[in-house]
Amino acid sequence: MLKPCICLRGSFVRGISRCCRLPLPRDLGYQLSCLYPEQPFSPGVPQLRWTDSQATNHTAEIFHTPSATTTMSFSSIFSEKRASKESTSSTSSTHSILPKSLVDYIHSVTERSPTYPTIPIQLVSDIHLEIFDPVFKTQGHLEYTIPRQCPYLILAGDIGTLNQPENYLCFLRRHCEIFDKVFLVLGNHEFYGTSRRDGFSNIESFFADDPVIAEKLVLLNRNRYDFPDSKLTILGCTLQSEIRPEQRDEIASKLNDFRQIKGWRVDDHNAEHSIDIAWLRDQIEEIAETEPDRRILVATHHAPSFRKTSAPQHEDSSLSSAFCTGILEGGAWRGWKGKEMVKVWVFGHTHWCCDFNLSGVRVVSNQRGYWFESTVRQDYKEDLVVDV
Repeated sequence: MLKPCICLRGSFVRGISRCCRLPLPRDLGYQLSCLYPEQPFSPGVPQLRWTDSQATNHTAEIFHTPSATTTMSFSSIFSEKRASKESTSSTSSTHSILPKSLVDYIHSVTERSPTYPTIPIQLVSDIHLEIFDPVFKTQGHLEYTIPRQCPYLILAGDIGTLNQPENYLCFLRRHCEIFDKVFLVLGNHEFYGTSRRDGFSNIESFFADDPVIAEKLVLLNRNRYDFPDSKLTILGCTLQSEIRPEQRDEIASKLNDFRQIKGWRVDDHNAEHSIDIAWLRDQIEEIAETEPDRRILVATHHAPSFRKTSAPQHEDSSLSSAFCTGILEGGAWRGWKGKEMVKVWVFGHTHWCCDFNLSGVRVVSNQRGYWFESTVRQDYKEDLVVDV
């Protein structure tokens, strides 16, 4: 049964009304209900019922019945805080038919596809399993397990290094046994000590050799995943940043990526950025054209904004464009068709935890820092779940 809620605001004096999406404040305390005419009902027409079940606000429920009235009017209107003169004039209109604009609105709501519940997704990134615990001299692929808070887990990059494929596979397999689905975004550290080509080859072997991985793991490398029986889509890619020309030389000399990843240069980095951006835009616009009722979560490793996605002292760093892409704060984003379908954007890489709204998108990161306890960020939340 479809039961979306609407609310009404403004004056009902002489049958004038306007619609809004928020509950009526108490000081507007109108009560609205349907009158059932004696003539036969018309099947499939929505019915509007106004209820006062809470002390603080009123809600109007719209729902379908096998037969419902075609003529809707209000049988009582009251206001506890308005002048008696307005109350008198309001009650004199008790048999007015609702304005056509409201009826059209009700039809538009009830004729939409059924709504789907939100889906909870756990988020973790930047565990760095390859780093030895300096106290206990152990590595995290065996020692660290993420406690399950919900069925789905996003690992937003820098989980470990693929030059140690057995260790990486051990960690992934354990979590695929714990969670219903694990979504993996590859970070820059995944390729330390190897080349991107060899790193991807190792990942592909996981799917070929391990049935649990093949069933439970979703690699978000320019990949789309649609949740079954839902309208939620995940779009995922690394989203390499775009290194600015004025920062190029310093980043090339200071960033470990260009020493630790075999054959990796600034030009390669920027080329991957262009491919990631083009893929992401194409996917969003295609979904907007073919399935406009979907909602989208974007998962990347690099940050989608320079603001609030890293420690304040690093926002204007001369290395900033190695970590962030200003996609959500730029004018180009406003031109993307379907951008309003993107509800949440999760990321990692900056070793900074955040949760804020930008350009209509909830931007979230939950970056552990490193897997061992002595380096865990204080704002990291082991139980963080994002409802989308």
